[in-house]
Amino acid sequence: MSDPCPHCKRFREERDEAIEALEQVRRDEMARVSEDRVHRCASVFRLEPMPARMLLHLTNGRPARRDVLRDVAGSGASTSSNAVDVRLTRIRRALERHGITLRNRNSLGWSIDAADCAKILSMLEEPSP
Repeated sequence: MSDPCPHCKRFREERDEAIEALEQVRRDEMARVSEDRVHRCASVFRLEPMPARMLLHLTNGRPARRDVLRDVAGSGASTSSNAVDVRLTRIRRALERHGITLRNRNSLGWSIDAADCAKILSMLEEPSP
């Protein structure tokens, strides 16, 4: 087999670098969510830790696909698509009690509007009742 085309080789290298950069962003995003913040979110919104971790990830203002949310849920969690959907339903119900909407953006993933993200973050800063 002959050597690959130089353009194809360059394309593959750039693709691999982009994938690695995306993976690093995922790792950084998961690391920024401290356990104290997860417990605070779980307390405020009456969620279990896994959905609370997913909710905190959604407050970054960018849509998150199901596979990203599965990674955010962490190891030890059931990672089936159905399990992620169940957690998203629990998050949606918890947010609706506070007048916040979780939206499914076709082809982009799940997201929360910027104003609602700000509301969530301010709720997490206030002392619990």
